[in-house]
Amino acid sequence: MQNLPVLADPPVKAISDLTPYDGVLWRRVAAYVADLFFAALLTLPLGLFLILGGVATFGLLWAPLPFLWLTVNALYYAFLAGGSKASTWGQRMMGLRLVTDEGQNPMMFQAFLQVFLFYASVLIATPLILLVGLFNAKGRLIHDMLSSVTVKKLG
Repeated sequence: MQNLPVLADPPVKAISDLTPYDGVLWRRVAAYVADLFFAALLTLPLGLFLILGGVATFGLLWAPLPFLWLTVNALYYAFLAGGSKASTWGQRMMGLRLVTDEGQNPMMFQAFLQVFLFYASVLIATPLILLVGLFNAKGRLIHDMLSSVTVKKLG
């Protein structure tokens, strides 16, 4: 008699496979608020320099002021999330880190792409696009999927 293969149910993700993603969305919100604070602390001295320099140059240094916060925030995120620890200061406080779909640390370009896609998607589709994270098990958002990264808990 031959040994026939047994047809089994397709593998189902075990609860333990999703443990690193429990509560990630709420931690991300808190980390984002903390990161806004840290980016503001970095922006403040540069903004004061541009304002005072603008007075001295009769307004020439005031041109970059509208883009200052967005630029500092994007660079802050890209350098920290794309660095060796793969997380911003706010994400570290909340016990989060960024990983690629392959489970590695993201490259700096990938982290910059994620933050760029975040601001572009929120600007184009309103903040309601962030509700996408409520409808998948890992809490991934559109800009995470497009940049091939995932935010998960440390450990």
